[in-house]
Amino acid sequence: MRAGHRLAIAFATVTILLLASCLGVTPGDGEPEPDADELALNASIALSEEAIEGVRTETVTEDGGELRNVTVAVTEAPPDRSDVEVLRAEHVPAEGDRTVIDGPVMWSYDAGAEEAERVETEPDHHWLSDTAEFGFVRGPDLDRYDVEYVGTETVGDREAHVVEIVPPEEVVVERSVDVLVGQTEYRLPVRTDDERADRVASERWWIDAETEYPVRQEVTVRDADGEPISTATREYEELTVDPEFEDDAFTFEPPADAEVIERDTVERERFDSVAEAEAFLPFELPDLDLPDRYEFDAAIVTDPEEPTTVSLLYVDEHPDSVSVTVSVDREPPPDEDVVDEGVGAVDGTLYTGAFGAAVYWECEDYAYSVLGLEDPDRLIELAERIGCP
Repeated sequence: MRAGHRLAIAFATVTILLLASCLGVTPGDGEPEPDADELALNASIALSEEAIEGVRTETVTEDGGELRNVTVAVTEAPPDRSDVEVLRAEHVPAEGDRTVIDGPVMWSYDAGAEEAERVETEPDHHWLSDTAEFGFVRGPDLDRYDVEYVGTETVGDREAHVVEIVPPEEVVVERSVDVLVGQTEYRLPVRTDDERADRVASERWWIDAETEYPVRQEVTVRDADGEPISTATREYEELTVDPEFEDDAFTFEPPADAEVIERDTVERERFDSVAEAEAFLPFELPDLDLPDRYEFDAAIVTDPEEPTTVSLLYVDEHPDSVSVTVSVDREPPPDEDVVDEGVGAVDGTLYTGAFGAAVYWECEDYAYSVLGLEDPDRLIELAERIGCP
């Protein structure tokens, strides 16, 4: 069975700098220019809350050469129902693959292998769709980004406002293009001429003037010297916002000739205090020294039957969050995820985690990692502050 569980793209991209006149028409004389921050915020909310039905094409290129091109039919009712089917695929064997999510239940159909995998999580958990995961910017992050209004352009038959979203400095991303298609993850290396970390350069959104939904997104990355690496785009050829769905819209019936595989997820136990988690664990938890702005939210113990790892989730007022993982398993990050080694006073490893950068280090009986949407330098500072309790 090929690994992975959703159609998603988390990959690096190249900026195409266009003059406003090339993008289209800017507001005429006497017409107030739209507020760029408000446009981006409303579009971010639409991505996470609006139901949609349509067809979109996702393309990744590197140095002007196409790496992959996939067209999918998507039906989605946020936050926890979606149906994504690959209609056409170039350079990746994904045509016919389908991923259907209905709350805690996810079906992944591999058309090439004729395998349908069903996975169910805990009742209070649901899978994330790939729509909101495209790119690097998340809703809460917009407060930290500079948003510039560029002008208007026609996308298909829609008038769209164009905004450029520039992230804070020192945002590190991995030197690869990760393409998750159906049930297969493809890792395509991005060429670099040095060992310095790549940095996100910008995102550009084309926001439908009528629905405020992004009808085109372009994510951009440049290396540490500002040189372009690659480009990723997502564009809707067809799109209906707030459609009416049939009752069985997110029901999946495997084809008659498909092998059906049932897979269990890793169980987790949630505790509302560090003391409760420590009483459950077969090992003591060290005292963590975090800045006062971080407030403890929960402790998540993975695999309660053989508990060796606990993640301590802290949130602040932004609301950013940081997860401090303490483990006796000592499993370092995969080599392909490593961005830098020997970082900070803890001699840690900087790598890319599921939701951002992360730092891993070891201290006697424990292995630690700090993960979050913070800038890598701030994560390194947190790791140094925690040190080896």
